[in-house]
Amino acid sequence: MIKWSMCGLKIAENQEIDLAALEAYISLTLSSIIGTVEIKPENILLIDDYKSKFIDHVIATRFENGQLTSKPEDLEISNNIWDGQSLMDRSLFLEFQEQQRKDNPVAKEHGMLLLRGRFFKSCCFNANIQQWFVDNGITDVGQLCGKTQAKRIEDIKLITTASSIKFLKFGKFDEWLDEIESIFGVVKHEKPTHFFDGRMVQTHYQLLNTLQMTYDEVEKLVKPSLDYANMIKNDPAVLKHYIGYQYCTPDETYYNRAITSKNDIITKMLETTDCFSQTKLYRDFAKAILDSFKKNLRCGHILVYGNYSVLCGNPIEMLMQSIGQFSGNPIMEPNTVHSTYFADGEELLGSRSPHITMGNVLVTKNAQHEEITRYLNPTPEIVYINSINENILERLSGADFDSDTIMLTNNEIMLQTAKRNYKHFPVPTKLVEATSLKRLYTNSDKADLDIKTSVNKIGEIINLSQELNSILWDRLYKGASIESVMGLYCDIAQLDVMSNLEIDSAKRENPADNTLELKKLKEKYGMRDEKGRHIRPLFFQYIDDYKGYRDGYYIYIEEDGEYRKHDIVGTLKEANEIIADRENLSIEKGRMSYIEHKTAMDYLEKAISRYQMSRWKSKDLLDFADVLIDSRTISGQLRSKQARDIVVMIQEAKRKIDGIWKSDQGNNAEKRNAADEIESKLIAQISKLSLEQKTMYHLLKLLDKKDYTNIRKFLFMVLFQVHNGAFYKLIRKRMEPVYWLSETAKGNETIRIYDFAYVKSLDDNSEFCGNLDSFLKSTIEKSYIIEGMRACQKEATGRKFAKAKESKNIRKQVLVDLHLR
Repeated sequence: MIKWSMCGLKIAENQEIDLAALEAYISLTLSSIIGTVEIKPENILLIDDYKSKFIDHVIATRFENGQLTSKPEDLEISNNIWDGQSLMDRSLFLEFQEQQRKDNPVAKEHGMLLLRGRFFKSCCFNANIQQWFVDNGITDVGQLCGKTQAKRIEDIKLITTASSIKFLKFGKFDEWLDEIESIFGVVKHEKPTHFFDGRMVQTHYQLLNTLQMTYDEVEKLVKPSLDYANMIKNDPAVLKHYIGYQYCTPDETYYNRAITSKNDIITKMLETTDCFSQTKLYRDFAKAILDSFKKNLRCGHILVYGNYSVLCGNPIEMLMQSIGQFSGNPIMEPNTVHSTYFADGEELLGSRSPHITMGNVLVTKNAQHEEITRYLNPTPEIVYINSINENILERLSGADFDSDTIMLTNNEIMLQTAKRNYKHFPVPTKLVEATSLKRLYTNSDKADLDIKTSVNKIGEIINLSQELNSILWDRLYKGASIESVMGLYCDIAQLDVMSNLEIDSAKRENPADNTLELKKLKEKYGMRDEKGRHIRPLFFQYIDDYKGYRDGYYIYIEEDGEYRKHDIVGTLKEANEIIADRENLSIEKGRMSYIEHKTAMDYLEKAISRYQMSRWKSKDLLDFADVLIDSRTISGQLRSKQARDIVVMIQEAKRKIDGIWKSDQGNNAEKRNAADEIESKLIAQISKLSLEQKTMYHLLKLLDKKDYTNIRKFLFMVLFQVHNGAFYKLIRKRMEPVYWLSETAKGNETIRIYDFAYVKSLDDNSEFCGNLDSFLKSTIEKSYIIEGMRACQKEATGRKFAKAKESKNIRKQVLVDLHLR
């Protein structure tokens, strides 16, 4: 396997080599893939990379005398304008589309595919290569400017550069072509976001905290999201919309498939009757939804119009390079991009993760170009940019074109605040190259390399940058000048460079010591309260809470006006017991202190806390069983012992599952699989029982009893999934018309969510009821057949296989009886 991965390269033991790069590249074929594309060696055209060089005023970070230094200066920028990018003919995209349609009949044609092969990694964009050749009179491979094994111009289906063929760092192009297979793995393609059919995108706290917003601007930005939360709280139709309700034709699979989340249950109940919203089970679920929604907002995740778009750099110039007609000049105007998602001429804000500081914010204009429309096949999730004579790659935190994405939005509030300081804070620019150190090809050097690249500080770098951004905005609010905070900004810009070095460390060794650099910055700007706790901006209180960083209660003792740590305990109760009758002891949750700064994220926390949610419309909650089941229509008898046995089974399964999650053994995926297996076995076991309707009703009544609070949700999950239709038989009589949302043209709406118009319609549930009746009928028929089979087996006991024919006749008679009924 290793020999195959080496792609013909012969590296001798103890040979000096760029070991970090080699180890990264031989692992490319280990990526999981979603499909394949066939590209023959003669289909590939290798052209020269091009570097655009120009002067820009930046914050330059260098590695000097063993440490990083950052300062404003004018210097030469060098952009590799096609780094990690290829153009691939549309014919191959259509072949991949047909491949996908075997499993997904509505699979769309994609605009980009990230391909990997042996020593090859490239983001390939959908291009009309052959059309380009025709329009430019290219009829012979001799007219091409590059290297290829093609004999006919029609063979060229992939235009790429050395930045995508990693083999060229160690060998020659023809050697690589001789070694590779014609099958390349497809790792991913562009995708819309999950919000409102891909039309909205989530901001993040790093971006918001680099915009100098006022409180009023933040409040206006978050208000549509809080209004949406308020509608979710009070309107079941809106909650259905939020959890992704989509009507589907119910069939046996629909009723018997595994429930994968509480959303599945709530959706099924809400499509049965809106009366479900009057139960405690629904109210608890809605509260959990709202808590999650607010938690997301407090982390800076606000929905705005926009998307994540894959970066494609100067594609027309790449086509021009393939025929020797590229002069080094861009076809796009300065400070413009080409996106089909936004209107031509719209002003846009862009941000790439990791997003560190103000100089990483992009403000640009959408200007669609005829050449791109003709020779590329854009989708809404691809943006075409120019990096010739523009410092856009460093602005986007060291971006390249191997499938990097940026968040794009036309949100007016964010745009206005971004432009407010756009010229004040130069782009952080890396003049530190992660070195390609020569190491020996030995196991000991491989182990040493693994150790040196195993520690990653990216999260620590991002968090510190947002602390420092908050300090900068707070100083400006209190009257400081831009000039006076420039030293602080240079240190923040250095963190952007450090984040890039961390990301690159997987394939190149970082010459700087990021751990030491972080320590120096923390000592330089760190502030502590009277108890010695590190002070962070207020919004980190929520982020730290959600990540578990505020676990534990710290007890401090005061002596002679000074505090020292006395103890740490796990619960507030324990802490209170310790400080009882001790006046010089005090309690603090977590080891950090949080103080409000005049920064966007702290404003966001205040705006969320101040927003007044309307009260729940119904105060008196009803029992689940009484709301959804008409007890007068229940047939059969209550089998008390069977009910008790089922409860014991559920309690025992719940105990085992709780034990799995509390255990230190296994990761979350392994724990989930083990818990799912226990639940599946339990459901299968109960499904084999012949449940009378009164027994099921009795079990459902337990949902509202205090004695069963600890198993309430699990009990409901299990009973809902029992594969014999017993649950649906009970609720069928109470099925009634339900409300749901459908999008409409603006001006016709009854409900507006963000900037989208909806009407609330009443579905009479006739189709759903008809399908449910069919399902219940088939279930009853199967149940009758099964009972007949059991009678056959009992009657034929001791006759064994000799009486098989008689059993067959009995089964036939059962079916006849059923038909007559």
